[in-house]
Amino acid sequence: MNQKVPRVCPGCGAAMQSEDPKLPGYLAPELLTGEAQKPLVCRSCYRLMHYGEFAPRLNWDDEAFRRTLETAISLADAAVVVIDLADFEGSWWPEIWTLLPPHLPVFVAANKVDLLPERVDHTEIVDWIFRQTTGQQRRLQQVFLVSAKRCQGLAELLAALKPLGLNVVIMGATNSGKSSLLGCYLPKEVKTAPVVSSYPGTTLGIIPVPAGPDNFTFLDTPGLIPPGRLSDLYCEACVPQFIADKKLTSQLSELRVGQSLLLGAVGAITVEACAPEQKAVLISYLPGGMVLHRTRGERVAELLKSPADWLKPPCGRCRFVDFAAWERHTIELQPNQDLAIAGLGWLSLRRSRATLTLYLPPGVRYRVRPCLIGPRN
Repeated sequence: MNQKVPRVCPGCGAAMQSEDPKLPGYLAPELLTGEAQKPLVCRSCYRLMHYGEFAPRLNWDDEAFRRTLETAISLADAAVVVIDLADFEGSWWPEIWTLLPPHLPVFVAANKVDLLPERVDHTEIVDWIFRQTTGQQRRLQQVFLVSAKRCQGLAELLAALKPLGLNVVIMGATNSGKSSLLGCYLPKEVKTAPVVSSYPGTTLGIIPVPAGPDNFTFLDTPGLIPPGRLSDLYCEACVPQFIADKKLTSQLSELRVGQSLLLGAVGAITVEACAPEQKAVLISYLPGGMVLHRTRGERVAELLKSPADWLKPPCGRCRFVDFAAWERHTIELQPNQDLAIAGLGWLSLRRSRATLTLYLPPGVRYRVRPCLIGPRN
């Protein structure tokens, strides 16, 4: 690397220290000062890896995140932004262009391509990503469709990056698959890699990850938690239910005017008007653990005030009890448009235009967008 990065935990990137066991990066003094035969991770990462215990990073804030990210960017010859194809709204944030200098080449690694339906045209997906990410007179250098789970498409990404320099900063929202992707580049004999976890905030600092010969290095950075993600409102036991890890299957729902579709106990949609067929056809692309339940519109409040145990997610200990505080949004949706909910997934309208009421917990972001999968208008 061109500049030295301080000794950090290879699991989370926190600076190693032996003064305070309650802070990130803690390692017992005798381990920190002694000669270890293999790379050591901090206490928090060890407990997460071996016991599934997650300690919240209490001293982590947005200002510290920005400083760390700016440091990594200053060391880099190019940048890779990892996005989750199953949750584009929750993993891409337009403000990324304000963090990246104009001269820096920017690439996107669109993860979880293996979860998309087989019939999807990859060229159309790449074009769609270019259109959705272009902003502030900035455009991506190139888009790669990858699978961190299968280590698919990563050789092509590496081949495009190597001519640009030795250091590449890799960025992305929490749970986008950034750490899993980096693990694919590590040699088999390297046993310690960035910790892979569904808990947000696992990576805390800059983690240098060597990727092959010639001193080429990825700089892993803390995952951003974009505002307004539905998944971030619930407990760590429920978070995995919001993350797609299996092939996306489309579930078709036909709703007449006055009918509603409950998205587990975390959201709902009611059809207020639909023309000309008086019936809205919605195709849902949501994580496999999400229970969809069709009901009458007047029953939405009743069912979400005191959800039944089978209406999941979330679990009983992190449900929003006060349904009266939820926000109601009126949405006009045209055929072949998506209604995407950050931190969850999306629903796509077919055949007839519709007026919908969307019920979501306070602050959750949503967006009407051109459809990702399906016919283009």
